[in-house]
Amino acid sequence: MTQFMDEFGPGIACVFGLVVGILMIVFRRKFSRLSWEMNSEEKIEPDAVPPFIYSPAWAAFIGGGFITFGLITGVLGLVGVIGR
Repeated sequence: MTQFMDEFGPGIACVFGLVVGILMIVFRRKFSRLSWEMNSEEKIEPDAVPPFIYSPAWAAFIGGGFITFGLITGVLGLVGVIGR
């Protein structure tokens, strides 16, 4: 198992980071709405504007962080800095 993770771990992390990041950017409005509904105790109207902390921009920013993580992990794994 250790040899498998040494060889394929960076690739798995790269794909995970890219997929999660792209999905968070594509579905940023739904993600921000879901997080707002999960953290709210009252009923939220469908046409209500989310507060700044639940803004879709934050979901896109976090998605960009996942993409950056995936790219850095993939490049470092490809170069051989990690996973060997």
